[in-house]
Formats: sequence, structure tokens, C-alpha cells
Amino acid sequence: MLSAAEAVGPAWERTKEVLFEHRSWRLYFKLSAVATLAALGNGFNFNLNVPARTLNNSGNAGHAAAAMIAAAAAAFFLIFLIALAIFLVLFYAGSRMQFVLIDVVARRETVIRPLWDRYGAPTWKWIGVKVALFLAMLAVVAALMAPFLFAIFRQAKKGPQSQMSAGAALSLFGAIALLFVVIVAFFAILYLLRDFVLPVMALENAPLGEGVRRLRLMLRHEPGQMLLYLFLRFILGIMLGIAAIIVLILGMAIVGVPVVGGCWALWHTIAAHGSAGAKILVVAACIVGGLVTLGWTVFVYICSAGFVTTFFQAYALYFFAGRYPLLGEVLEPSGQSWWNLPPSEPFNPPSTAPEP
Repeated sequence: MLSAAEAVGPAWERTKEVLFEHRSWRLYFKLSAVATLAALGNGFNFNLNVPARTLNNSGNAGHAAAAMIAAAAAAFFLIFLIALAIFLVLFYAGSRMQFVLIDVVARRETVIRPLWDRYGAPTWKWIGVKVALFLAMLAVVAALMAPFLFAIFRQAKKGPQSQMSAGAALSLFGAIALLFVVIVAFFAILYLLRDFVLPVMALENAPLGEGVRRLRLMLRHEPGQMLLYLFLRFILGIMLGIAAIIVLILGMAIVGVPVVGGCWALWHTIAAHGSAGAKILVVAACIVGGLVTLGWTVFVYICSAGFVTTFFQAYALYFFAGRYPLLGEVLEPSGQSWWNLPPSEPFNPPSTAPEP
């Protein structure tokens, strides 16, 4: 049974083994894409910013302004629908890939289609849990912030000269701090469910409630190790996230700098003194260069983000394996431990044990 700190080393070795053992960049990219898509299963944020304009609402200008506002609203609504559809598709595919990634890391699987077909039914249960958890967080946030938003609204109605009292400002600061705690708790619960409930569902096809019951027992018997696991996961996430950003920036520079320099040189040497046809060719060449740069950036992002996500999946599995013997046998068959640590009594509560 590995502690939260001891599981880092084997997880790093397993990540390199899964992604680099076959020495094929195509396979590395495919597995990295699986991991990157699995990371999107937690959901993501997107912003749609529409520039605002000041228009005169008089005569024909008022009608023109109304038409422009209606067109902008329709365009915004269409963009929102398209973005929402993309989000839902990626959210579903990412949630399903989270199950697939468990088999990829635990069993060293490289053929994805059979794994995808295997996890159709439990994916909807997992999505339901995440949606319910998100709605619960929204309800808590609304309950916390509603009184303060109402107070701010009342303060604004008194006029711009009115000032918020020191007690109200302190209460608002406390509410924001509590809001931060709620959001952190939400993500902590989400990661605990993903790291310690999904493997039970994937390996045993066990009900969701059984996985949650085992997670509760782990939290009850090893609260210190579970807190340390979450803390190390957060710290390692910052470190590996910074490393991934550096790799992404360097990757963009490798292709982006020559493309930008080439476009600049072409424009100043050919298009500036050439015909209209030459200018069109230069613009077309720059567009192709931009698309190549964008494709290369996506490729580098998938490769770097996939490595990070695969590592965290391996880290969760190695920490959980000593407390879940079935996973331990799948992950490291007897006699093949990375560290040769002295054996300890595995934590494996019987699935039929009644709740105390």
C-alpha cells in the first residue's frame, strides 16, 4: 500500500511506459488524444464576448439600430447554440473516455474502439453524478450570494453617492471567501469520485453506490492520506501545468516564428511592389501558414496535455491500488513492484459489509 507521496514515482514510470514503450509517435498521439479528451470530461468554460456599441435611437437611425441589435442577438444565439452543442458532445465523449483511460493506463491497452464500446451504459450514470454535483454547487453558491447581491442592488438604488458600510463590506468579503471554499470543495469531490469511484465501476462493473461506499470508508479510515493526496495532486498539477505551457509556447515558436517572418518578408519583398495577383498569392500563403501553425499548436497541446492527464490517472491508480487488491493485481502483477516496498495489509472492506 503506497502513501500519497510514494505513488508519485511509480505513476511517472507507468506514464512513460504507456506512452513511450512502443516508440511510435502515432500511438503516442492517439493515447494523448484519449487522455486530453478525458480531461475535457470534467467540463470547461468558454466565453462569448460581443462588442457593445452606442447607437442613437432616433428616426431611421433608431430602426437601423434595432435591426442591428436583432441581428446581433440572433447571431449571438446561433453561436451560443453551436458552442453548447460542441460542449455537450465533448463533455459526453470526455466522460466516456475517462473510463477508457483507466484501461489504457492499468492494462496498457492501445486499441480504443472496444474500450469505447464497453463503457456506454456507465457513462450516463457518471454524467448524471457530475451534473447533480454541479447543480448542488450552484444551489449552494446561490444561497450564499443572493443576500449580498440583493444588498448591493438596494445600495445601488440609493444613488452613486451612497457608501457600503464596513460591516456589509466585511460580510461580502467573507461570502466571497466562503464561495472560494465551496468551489474548491466541489472540485475536490469531483476528483475523488473520478479517481476512486470510476475504477471500481470500470473493473467490476459495480454500481455507482458501491464505489461511493468504498470511497467513504477510505475517507473515514485514512483522512490524512486522502488530504495529502489532494494536496499533492494540486501541487503537481501546478508544476506539470507550467511545464506543459512552456512546451506549448516553445512548440508554437518553432513553427509560428518562421511563418510570421516568412509572411512579413513576402509582403515587403513581393506584395508591396507587385501586382494584385501577387498580393493575393501572398495572402493565400499567409493563410496556409496560419492554418499550419494552428494545426501544429493543437498537436503540441494534445501531446503535452495528454502526458499530464495520463500521469494523473496513473498517480490515482497507484495510490488506490494498495487499497483495492483487484486493481493492484491488474496494475502490478505479483513480483513486479517498482519499489519492492515491504508488504502491508491491504485495505479491502467487504462489499456486503453493513454501514456502522
